[in-house]
Amino acid sequence: MIHRAVGLAVIGAFAGCGGASNAPADGGIPVDSSNGGDAVDAAVDAPVIPPSTRVRVMFTRDQPAADVPVVFQRSDGTVVADVKTDAQGVVDIEFPEGGTTVSLLPVYSDGIKGVITYLGVKPGDVLEVGSAFPEKTFVDDVTLLLPPLPAESRSYTLEMRSGTFSDLRTPSLTLGRCGSPTNFVVRDDNNHSFYTELSTLRTGQTVDLTAGVFRGTRTITLRAENVPMSGVTFDSTGTYTSDWRLNVSSEQSKSVRITSGTGTADFVIADIPTAEVTTNFTSGIGSSVKLWYRRQAPTSPVVFDFAQSGVAFVRNVTYADNTLSWTEDGAGGDLAFAYIFLNNAAGAERVHISIFGPKTGTTLRVPTLPAPYADRNRIPGDVSSVFRAGIARVTGGWDAVRRYAQLDDFFHLDWLHGDFVISQ
Repeated sequence: MIHRAVGLAVIGAFAGCGGASNAPADGGIPVDSSNGGDAVDAAVDAPVIPPSTRVRVMFTRDQPAADVPVVFQRSDGTVVADVKTDAQGVVDIEFPEGGTTVSLLPVYSDGIKGVITYLGVKPGDVLEVGSAFPEKTFVDDVTLLLPPLPAESRSYTLEMRSGTFSDLRTPSLTLGRCGSPTNFVVRDDNNHSFYTELSTLRTGQTVDLTAGVFRGTRTITLRAENVPMSGVTFDSTGTYTSDWRLNVSSEQSKSVRITSGTGTADFVIADIPTAEVTTNFTSGIGSSVKLWYRRQAPTSPVVFDFAQSGVAFVRNVTYADNTLSWTEDGAGGDLAFAYIFLNNAAGAERVHISIFGPKTGTTLRVPTLPAPYADRNRIPGDVSSVFRAGIARVTGGWDAVRRYAQLDDFFHLDWLHGDFVISQ
């Protein structure tokens, strides 16, 4: 059975590094960076791109998920392929003619059945479920050598994906069991830091980081324009810098006063010019919320022009007869998504559905599954609830985002390059 993730949760935690001063792993929001991020993208992407006439599905938690059914269907529900993931958690087949819907059907560790569905799949797609970062090897007894501390600094903090080491007083340490590959963030106690490229570790290896150069901080300015509400204060404005589960510069939030549709906020971040920064701004009408994220090089200012957001406000979301429906205030959007729970008559969750697809109107249709998977459809006595649903616009459209849509940390924006505007 397989652990399960709901909404924003990240599951399948990696084993922490052992050693003195080993603190819990950082819980920051991870986003790709242009430094180690390029190496990560290359490590993830290069080996797995199938020929343009094929489609590949990869299901990975803390290890590959084998023997998980994967069903390909036409838009009318007709099944064109029913296969299972191999020992590497992969299905790699010629794209079935007429198939546009792909559903993975895991059973989670708590016994709840899952339906993980993509609509609008195309030949050449690589669909990743679970974790994209390839930290699957664990090594022991790795020694790190650090550069001297800047003047007046007294201690180091070292962060890697599988652990955080705080209050280090010497420029070397030996790690116990650690995940590989990884990047490293090295900080001092005076707001200086540096970030390394991706490193593949080996048991007993000495990793020389002494060429790292400590840098200070920089200010990045967020500016919102044409916000559809004025004379109010928004509290959900922020920024963070991270790279596939590794915190590079901590998440920050500030209040922004909107006057005549405009407001600004300044954030102090780590001065790491190779790491892209994610900024965000939120606006709302009634119970509808629109969140705009941008990931770019840490230049100032970052401008959010809400006249150009290109996505409607979503209202009145309902689910009935296998169809999610909503009304819209405005127009636009590239994709639609929903997380739906089917509970039995006693109120216990029976099926967890997550579905992403291209936005083609104001509905999103959940496919009906055939035997032997019909028990994952809604049955008499079930009570359905929508955990989260909405529409979004993203740089590159549905074609650019499809590969990453069912990652556990999709809404942490690890994959993002450009803009992501979500309405829910």
